[in-house]
Amino acid sequence: MTKTEVMKKLGLHSDLELLECLPIRYEPMTPTREIPQALMEPGQPVRLQVEIIKVTTLLKQGIIRFTARGLQSGHLYSFIVFHQMFYLNRVATGRRVFVTAIFSPRSKQLSVRGIFELDNRFVRAGLRPVYRLPRDVSRSGFERTIEGILNSDSINSVQDVIPADLMKKYHLLPRRKAFYRIHLPANERDMKLGLRVFQYEQCLSYCVTSLANRKYLSMLKKGTIARVDIRKLNDLVKATGYTLTGDQVRAIREIVDDMNSDGVMFRLLEGDVSTGKTLVALFALYANYLRGGQGTLVAPTQALAQQHYANALRILAPMGVKIALLSAKMKAGEHRKLLADLAEGKIDVVITTHAGASEGVTYRSLKLVVIDEQQNFGVSQRASLIAKGGAVDTLMMTATPIPRTMLKIKSGDTQLSVLNEFPHGIVRRVETRLTTSDDLLIDRAIVKAMERQRQIFVIVPRIDEAAIDSEEMGQNVSAKEVYERFAGKYGEKKVQLLHGRMKALDQNNVLARFESGEAPILVSTSVVEVGMDIQRAGLMIIYSANLFGLSALHQLRGRIGRDGSYALCLLVYDGREADVKAKLAYVAEHDNGFDIAQYDAESRGTGSLAGLNQSGSSDLAIADFVGNVAMLECAAADAERIIASLNTDVDYAAYARRVLTEKTIRDALLA
Repeated sequence: MTKTEVMKKLGLHSDLELLECLPIRYEPMTPTREIPQALMEPGQPVRLQVEIIKVTTLLKQGIIRFTARGLQSGHLYSFIVFHQMFYLNRVATGRRVFVTAIFSPRSKQLSVRGIFELDNRFVRAGLRPVYRLPRDVSRSGFERTIEGILNSDSINSVQDVIPADLMKKYHLLPRRKAFYRIHLPANERDMKLGLRVFQYEQCLSYCVTSLANRKYLSMLKKGTIARVDIRKLNDLVKATGYTLTGDQVRAIREIVDDMNSDGVMFRLLEGDVSTGKTLVALFALYANYLRGGQGTLVAPTQALAQQHYANALRILAPMGVKIALLSAKMKAGEHRKLLADLAEGKIDVVITTHAGASEGVTYRSLKLVVIDEQQNFGVSQRASLIAKGGAVDTLMMTATPIPRTMLKIKSGDTQLSVLNEFPHGIVRRVETRLTTSDDLLIDRAIVKAMERQRQIFVIVPRIDEAAIDSEEMGQNVSAKEVYERFAGKYGEKKVQLLHGRMKALDQNNVLARFESGEAPILVSTSVVEVGMDIQRAGLMIIYSANLFGLSALHQLRGRIGRDGSYALCLLVYDGREADVKAKLAYVAEHDNGFDIAQYDAESRGTGSLAGLNQSGSSDLAIADFVGNVAMLECAAADAERIIASLNTDVDYAAYARRVLTEKTIRDALLA
């Protein structure tokens, strides 16, 4: 595959854009302990230095088999290679190679994932980068493309992003060298030196953009404002018939006080799953309606936006609030009509996704932005939403606990409201167990849940086999495969498939049948991670649980047991890695989101940069809000100095122009 072909498939246009496709993690390339093949367990990963003794091929079936002897122990191993005939030029009797494989219980052989020369650069380094690539871009082809760029003259044109004085202050490598260290590391220390540059780049960009947004908001004043009529807000409480928790009442009071103040609200509503954040948000939108402002609620997924829309229609529409759902997948005519009505002020509340931050969306009088699961939105996206109004109040919500020491770094002087109580006095009783895919408990739990008319979530990390890497193959990572297996076992009418590539209408139909209980088994990707409120859901099965971040697992299991009845969550992992089992066991034994988030960050090793599949901010793809706390604290202090010196320091002003993507905010600060 040529560089031009790789660029076309990735939608990139320059060597620099290719280099900026940073690894999502690293897989180890050090030999594992050599044990006899007869003692290996299903799914056990191995990495061996071997000498090949015998090779046989079945060309028509696309299969290579070979027997090899471990160089350290002398044990004999049987390997099988499926549909990768290019390895024929690496396997020959007498050759010594490094093999990565997974033990297959069905074939009683080691299923090969990679064959490398002993002097391969990744074998020598002891680690290999893992990239998120589309199915039709091979990993080896992408690696060759990157290596070609790094060894070409074009690498010399790469410029540093971080201001020169900060590069010197922290002894950071030049960016061109950092690219080499992170893509082609000589060893772990080499990789970390390169990684440090890009982590700090992201930390500084985040802190500068976040601080600029807050400074912009502090420059705004509401001027003449209509105060919220508390009596009418109380009427909504009576109309819904809900009994609010003390925490919800306190949070609503704090939000209304912010709305009635002269300053602009910038508040974070933090609460574990099922503590009633959505209801507080709807009350905030109604309070905003009472003072004559338009409001928007922005959700990270279309499925969650649809659910918020349904809740808003049920709770707010009877009070006279005009509500609309804005989706990027709407028909062109409907989309134009909605945007026109929004601009003319005919819509009071719009529920949307990231589409709400797009350039063509305008409001007549936007006064409140509510951002659900704010960590799923980049700070620049939040800035784009804020800039769509004048002095816009902002309410952010999250179920991912933020350590208080990090709150100032992430959100500056943001005010915090916390929900700890569960509505209606419900105490969630969710038991979590770690199991394997062949455990009979899975089938027994499904049958029992259906007998009790409880809905069942089956979560799989991948839609199909696209983008799976060597460590993931051999596991149930395909949602389509799991769906077909479950449909065959329990009947097609009982099982549905849900994922982000589906059309919005199809997603809505799937969710409606699932919620009604007509089709009680939902095989889904993590699109259901946040906000899905299915009261009778009582069972969740998470396949390849090791591929999810621990906080994501905690969020997912928050979808079950919401009515207070006993619920069961099964974390399925077929591997033997002791550290992975320990992490999953921690989730099984703990139900405090903050403890899990803290443990997750502290327990990550070299293999994960920001934690593959974490529920983390899109601004910090390879840095981490807990693991890189010291770096973020430095970046926050540097951001203060940069923002304070925009009119006196040319380098700082140039840096700000580069990272501040929202023109309204950039122009206001650099005027």
